[in-house]
Amino acid sequence: MSAHGDQAASVPALAEPVGYEIDKPLASPPAQPGVDLHASVATTLPAGSDSQQAPANLPEPAVTQVDAVEAAESKSHDVEEVHEEIRSKEGDVDLDEDSDSDDSEYEDDEDQYEKILNPSEDIETDLMAAFDMDVSQYKGNLAFSHIFTAAPLPGLTVAGLGELSFPLSPRSAQDLVNTCQWFASGKDAQTTSVAQHMARDTWELSPDEVWLQNPSWDEWFRSSVLPVVSQNLGVRSFTSWTFKRLVCGKNIPHSSSQPQTPGSVIAEVLVVLPSPFTDGQLRVSHDGRSKILDVAANSTYNTSVIGWYTGLQHQARPVESGLRLALVFDLTAPIGTPRPAISGFAPRASAIRHVLLSWRQNFAKGVPNKIAYVLDGHSAEDRASISNALVCLAEELRFKVYFGTARLHVTGTADEDSDGEVDDTMKEITDTRLTMEDFFDDDENPPDFDLDDLGMDTGDFYPSGLDEDEQEPDDEKINHGWYDEKEAEIERWYSWEAVLLWPENRDEAVQGRDWFKEASKKLKRSESAAMTNEEARIIRRMRFHFEGGQTSDIASLQVCKSALRWQDYELCLWGTQIGNFTAAVSTSSGFKCERLSEAACVFGFERVKSVLTDVLTKSLSNAYRFNLIRSLSESPIGKSPEVTSWCAEQREEAARTLKTPSPADVECLLAIGWLKGADYVRNVMLPQLKSLKSPRAFWFAFLEGLRADKSHLASSAESLNDVIKATLTTALDQLEPFATKDNNPYKYDPDATIQLVRTCLSFNSPESCGTIFEKMAQRYEKEDRGTQIKLLSEVHEPLIAALDSFRGPPHSLDLAVDPYAPFLRTTAVRLVDRILEEHSPDWKAAINAVKRFKHEGVKILEDKIMSFINGYRSSPSTSATLAQLLTDTWKADPETEEGVAVKALVASLVTISISKANILFQHPNPDPYARFVTVYDPLEEAKKLLLLCFQNETVALIPSILSRIKAPMKDVNGHFLRVTLPFIAVLSKVLAEHNISISAEPYGAFCRKIIVKYVDCFVKPRPSNNLQVLHGSLAALACSTQCPLCAQLMKSLAAPERIVAIPQRNDKDRKHLESRIRSRLGLNFRVIREKKPYALEITKPDSLVGIGSWNERRQAALIALKALGSPQNIQEILRDDCDRIAAILNPQSSSGAISTATAKANTAAPMTSPTSQVDAPRPPSSASVLQPVSQNVKRMNPADPSTDETSRKRSRLVSGATIDLCTPSP
Repeated sequence: MSAHGDQAASVPALAEPVGYEIDKPLASPPAQPGVDLHASVATTLPAGSDSQQAPANLPEPAVTQVDAVEAAESKSHDVEEVHEEIRSKEGDVDLDEDSDSDDSEYEDDEDQYEKILNPSEDIETDLMAAFDMDVSQYKGNLAFSHIFTAAPLPGLTVAGLGELSFPLSPRSAQDLVNTCQWFASGKDAQTTSVAQHMARDTWELSPDEVWLQNPSWDEWFRSSVLPVVSQNLGVRSFTSWTFKRLVCGKNIPHSSSQPQTPGSVIAEVLVVLPSPFTDGQLRVSHDGRSKILDVAANSTYNTSVIGWYTGLQHQARPVESGLRLALVFDLTAPIGTPRPAISGFAPRASAIRHVLLSWRQNFAKGVPNKIAYVLDGHSAEDRASISNALVCLAEELRFKVYFGTARLHVTGTADEDSDGEVDDTMKEITDTRLTMEDFFDDDENPPDFDLDDLGMDTGDFYPSGLDEDEQEPDDEKINHGWYDEKEAEIERWYSWEAVLLWPENRDEAVQGRDWFKEASKKLKRSESAAMTNEEARIIRRMRFHFEGGQTSDIASLQVCKSALRWQDYELCLWGTQIGNFTAAVSTSSGFKCERLSEAACVFGFERVKSVLTDVLTKSLSNAYRFNLIRSLSESPIGKSPEVTSWCAEQREEAARTLKTPSPADVECLLAIGWLKGADYVRNVMLPQLKSLKSPRAFWFAFLEGLRADKSHLASSAESLNDVIKATLTTALDQLEPFATKDNNPYKYDPDATIQLVRTCLSFNSPESCGTIFEKMAQRYEKEDRGTQIKLLSEVHEPLIAALDSFRGPPHSLDLAVDPYAPFLRTTAVRLVDRILEEHSPDWKAAINAVKRFKHEGVKILEDKIMSFINGYRSSPSTSATLAQLLTDTWKADPETEEGVAVKALVASLVTISISKANILFQHPNPDPYARFVTVYDPLEEAKKLLLLCFQNETVALIPSILSRIKAPMKDVNGHFLRVTLPFIAVLSKVLAEHNISISAEPYGAFCRKIIVKYVDCFVKPRPSNNLQVLHGSLAALACSTQCPLCAQLMKSLAAPERIVAIPQRNDKDRKHLESRIRSRLGLNFRVIREKKPYALEITKPDSLVGIGSWNERRQAALIALKALGSPQNIQEILRDDCDRIAAILNPQSSSGAISTATAKANTAAPMTSPTSQVDAPRPPSSASVLQPVSQNVKRMNPADPSTDETSRKRSRLVSGATIDLCTPSP
């Protein structure tokens, strides 16, 4: 149809006609009369028409068509010859034949099928729908009609007549008839008078005389008309739709009735435009079936579509009134596409074929590389139908189809009862293993790789995965766990019959390989000066993948490099669009700037200018952009006015639109600064760099570059310093003070913050650190408490350590001035707060955090300590611990303000310790939960306080300790026995270690008051009964002098306690003791039956307790007296009370008796009581407990008189003699 139809493509390897794009049916009208209309039509002819067209698969060049023709003519003769040779070979390549050049891996995409116009968008869903299709009620249509009530007007323009308006008026209809010619094919097809009459009443216009001005009409035809045709005729795939002619008149002329051939027109469609007419019915017939179509009733305002299979008989009744105006289109289907309504072809196979064709040509993201489908859900008939369709289509459409078994092994635990019965339900699945077994194609060939390497999961199978809960297991094994005390284990095996399929052009992707990358490597290894056959195949397959939606930056770069080597402009231009060329070109593996300049020289600057501009606009590297401009300006074409002007313009544009910089950009940015001056850097470049959020590495590199510049940028050192300071200020304003580590985004990197500070110091700008500290404070306040704690430990503490290191050379930083002092003070307070929040605060770290602030630090610490001590987390010993730690850690000159503050804080802590210490005796708490409460030893706590005062030089606070010890609020007797009196020995020893006499004040007065009060109030005169009577009374309990049980019983009862516990005994021994106790000496007992063997609890009467209690109290007083030291010390301390105390504690002596045996007074004799010993460090707190004694051990009868008792000679009280208070009375 077109004179230009045989025009060759400029890239031979891509010159095959491809009809997957919807070609505009009509070109726009010429701008001026006299222009060859055929030339316009030639570039827009739809695929499948009678004429060739320029390759629709290539991207539209950025230059005009005239430029392209001139470029093709200007190519060297040898390149044209290579292209012509490849063109001549293209139709003869056998893709199924092995090649000696090892290029067979690139041949499987050399597709003999035309791409379809209406492909499936959702491959998985549409294929599942095709498999599930219900074909029982399917009936195809021979023809159809459809009314569109909201169709757009086409903007129909006729040469010599102009644009027509619709509905078509009678006047316009007559003008159109006058412009048209008789329908010629009617006379060729029929020779009867009827046909000639029809031809005289029907007129036509060829495609080159008609244009559609409305650009949305083509999209409407694709999205609205084609689906209606597909649905009614059962043809799912169309490769092209071609405008044949415009017809108007009273009849519908006959078209060719030739049968369908592969790749031919499968259907004819009439688009009847709004024009009023009546009658004109159309009857379409085939093999006894017919279909009558009538659209006259809706012809005035609506657009109607009439369609039928080609080759069918059709008869039309003439239009009675008006005129029918229609656009005639031929629809072409892929090779082998059946016509379901007249061929009996299975509709399921047709639907599957459409999806497979769509899948094969679609390489977009999200489209699967393989599909695994479970056949078990279908009936045997449907399964056979699906399998047969896939097998038949696999070879035709080049698919790999394998049938086999997906086997799942599931292991889990289950409950098991005592009888060994195991619950069928798995409690927990512990392991699943999926294997692909026995997969073969229709020829019994297995895949050429292990399917288990695909790593498929149960969820990868369609339509709903492999669900073992919906499937009965093929086999089951139960492993009982009762014998090894484990849970029972169940193993089950399941299997599903499945089909696995994928297009052959996805073999690499299925096996995890990147075909684009492999092909690019093959092109990269080539050094051919012109495209070889093998390289042509690679390019063709790249085109096929690219047209299917796949892109590759690697392939984009390599195709352009190869095209530049082959000097093929069209291929190079196409290569820039099969990937993100403009972004990849400036990477390390991209194009060097010199290569792009070479392309401008080889192909001509005007042809590549748009690409160069696009690269400069989209490249993310400032260095690459400026180097490209420089390279082009220094190239052989760089002196031309056009290139010079373009370079100057682009250089200004690049400087105005900087990209986020990197350290590699420093050199080019400094060059701009050299060119434009310091003011430009301060006022233009720096604000732009800040707005781009330039990274840290760039700012540091840029600052170093400025420092290294001594003459280019600034006229003087002062001016250069101003630029550096402005840059530093801009960088600090833009950069965040905190950064995470590269290898651990959950951990902050202190080096990033320290580097900012170090940079300020290295550029002699310590005051600039204030910006850093201010931003740190702002960020800190905005964060939650958890993040604040992380910042303190991971950034602030290392930063403080770094600041301390900067105090020495070369920085010699003064931390006592702003902005460092406020920052350090605030940080110290936050650090102390963080330390105090810990479960076990590190008080030493808290002290070290504030020590640098001297007396101010003491005040900070005091506030925090007092707040903590008053809180619920403080214990009675906290203040004492802090006082000692403060003394040991914070060493300061006591004459300075710091030393005085430390000493005062220590004294305050010791005072608090004395007031809160647990130094008063308390009986054990009977509450069972009391065992979880810390029990303090009051005597030990008092000793700690005493030592604390000496260690912290707070001896003046010892009277406070003494005051608390001698003034208990309750249980005075217990407190004196267990705390106050024993404390005299502790006090005496500590004072002696410090060379202080215990008789010195206030210690002597304390001892005198304690002893006198205790003797007067608790010891008192001796009771009338004596130890000899007690022994005689207890002897009555013994069954014989040789019974060890009775001996132990008497020994226990001789103790001063009223209640005595006898440990657990066997029934015989216990009953023997019960018989000896019962009804004797007023003793009562009860059997403690909490646990066998039982124990006894004995309660003594007053007659058996008095003398023992008195001896215990007397012994405690004697121990306290002994602690005072020599008799002279005792006399000096007790003064006038000495005689009276002696009389009470030694009633057997005559009043005023004096013992001159000083040595005897220093050695306390044992008491007559068998349970009380004078040399014990502290009086016993409870009665002695009988322990089981071996039967062959002979025990002394507790009723025997003590062998330790000795008679004492009474003496008169002589002035100056020593009173013996330490010898017990008989």
